[in-house]
Amino acid sequence: MFLVVGITGQVGGATAEQLLARGKEVRALVRNREKASSWANQGVELVDGDWNDSAAIERGKCLGEIGAMWWTSERPACRP
Repeated sequence: MFLVVGITGQVGGATAEQLLARGKEVRALVRNREKASSWANQGVELVDGDWNDSAAIERGKCLGEIGAMWWTSERPACRP
């Protein structure tokens, strides 16, 4: 079981796609269940919350399993 944070973004989504393609179980921590609904249709278990919510992280934990946690953050635009 792998926990992916940021599944509706580019990095999280690509990570989940690769994991699913390899037959891995994926759980996603999501803020917007509706936005992530297409992932649920692909077998991803959705857990409500975000990475600033320790209770949500506890619910999303993959106890006893080895996995990866991915998240993305916005970076300010670089200007010359």
